[in-house]
Amino acid sequence: MCFKVFDDRDKMKDHKTAFHNTDIKGMPNQNSMILSKNKFKCRKCEETLELKHLVWFVKHYKFCGVDDVKANELLRLEDVEEKVTKPSPMEKKNTREMDFLYVMDKPKLKEMSRILLGRICEAVWGCRKCYQAFDSEDSLFNHVTSSHEGRIEHGTSYDPETKLYTCMNCKVYKTNKSVVYFIYHLSRCNVQEQGAIPIDDEEDVDEDTNDDLVDPWGVVFKPLKVNSDRSKWICEALFGEVYSILYPCHICYSVFKLEEELREHFRITHPGQQNYPEHGSQYDEDIGGFNCPTCKRNVCKKQKSSIYFAYHMQKCNGKTLPVHRKCVECNKSFSVFSTFQYHMQTKCGTTNFVCHICGIALKNFNGLRCHVMYSHSDVRPYPCNVCGKSFKRSADLDHHMKLHMGSLDWSCEKCGKAFPVKKSLRNHMKMHYTESEKPHVCHICGNRFAYKKFLTNHMTTHSTFRGFECEICKSQVKTRDTLKLHRKKVHKLSTPIPDACILQPDPSVLLQQDTPVLIARSTSIRHRAAAGAGTLLATLVTDPLHIKEEEVLPMLGEELELA
Repeated sequence: MCFKVFDDRDKMKDHKTAFHNTDIKGMPNQNSMILSKNKFKCRKCEETLELKHLVWFVKHYKFCGVDDVKANELLRLEDVEEKVTKPSPMEKKNTREMDFLYVMDKPKLKEMSRILLGRICEAVWGCRKCYQAFDSEDSLFNHVTSSHEGRIEHGTSYDPETKLYTCMNCKVYKTNKSVVYFIYHLSRCNVQEQGAIPIDDEEDVDEDTNDDLVDPWGVVFKPLKVNSDRSKWICEALFGEVYSILYPCHICYSVFKLEEELREHFRITHPGQQNYPEHGSQYDEDIGGFNCPTCKRNVCKKQKSSIYFAYHMQKCNGKTLPVHRKCVECNKSFSVFSTFQYHMQTKCGTTNFVCHICGIALKNFNGLRCHVMYSHSDVRPYPCNVCGKSFKRSADLDHHMKLHMGSLDWSCEKCGKAFPVKKSLRNHMKMHYTESEKPHVCHICGNRFAYKKFLTNHMTTHSTFRGFECEICKSQVKTRDTLKLHRKKVHKLSTPIPDACILQPDPSVLLQQDTPVLIARSTSIRHRAAAGAGTLLATLVTDPLHIKEEEVLPMLGEELELA
């Protein structure tokens, strides 16, 4: 109609309704310059044009008489349109489009904007290097210019081979989407536990630092023994080959192959100073890690040697040497340590869903992700609006809210007692177990219990050790429940029992306990025990040493573990 251009379909519809209402009698349906689908006549230059699409005529009409060169750069009917190859998703990931995310009206993106920026913005921009979020392209540009010398580079959590961002905390979250998604995950991920096998070359278990070496001059301190795959990878990335020991300068973060080189370095560069991490300019004693001047992140937390931070800085600045490893099973090559370790731990990808922290195997990736976030994290993002208690999963919050609602939807078929949730009913049904149905059996006297907690408390009757002590009056009792009742009635305390109240048994004292007492108990109980326990009781009576080892020590250990 008027050839006005809009960036949104709804805006065009509103404009058309307001200014070109076709319901009004006498209002034309289209512009008079449109002769047919592909034929147009310009009112400015009086030229008739045959073009591929209306948009080309709109361009001609806009620049006609203003810029004749642009006005005649058109796609005519006789012209052959060049086919432009659409970039693949992986190629698109490397463009600037991956640095921002339009929020629009999507609830999830609005929540991301609120968490990252504190408010809902039109778009969220992210820095690939240090994983910070910004509300505009100008803010991101100023940040990159001031903090990263104007270089737009990926940080150490990005794998250029797989084009994936991998979380350095949980080691499970991976994404090839916009860096904003990765920043959002980092803001919520609170997994701090480390696996038994190093899977990260910067943040994982330090098993190679030598703490035993003592230098009276304070120069050689915490050298790195190159034994593990991780330390070998770092050594090769720094020097191009593997050496037996690396010597760090904890002050300026230089790394040396020989002890003599480190001592010479201190004579020239740091005379009179001692080589301790606390003397380094980037060491943060509060977090036990280092502040990287390049990516502006706190890294290498709880690492014993600053060699890991020196390696991080070299990698952050792109100065490390390339390292390649091949899988002996499938012959696949890797240039990133975490990817190589993950491939080896999952046996060439055949067991992809094994937790790197506890080793449990899950059925699928979603199960693995939920397991790591739930079992190895303290984040509780689901608060109760009534009492303020927080939960790790939404299902736990729904279960909790039923307790507040007071609805009794589950009732016992035997006694009629009702409960708000099915779990409470299931626990209650154990009270109706027959003696043979009770699963927890005392291996000494044969008594059976419905709950393992009851068996644990019962085992204390076969020992004189009192494993719990009141922190106020120092009274000692045998079970946690007894101490809890004592604190409530005597001292009016309802707080959780402190760890200091749990006493550890001394094996030397336990072995000196009076054995005849236990034998007398076993003899008196023999008549009450089940028939299947007769043989065991006869063994206990005739073998006092067996009672000491089998009865007292393991059961007390189990009690303390379960308490």
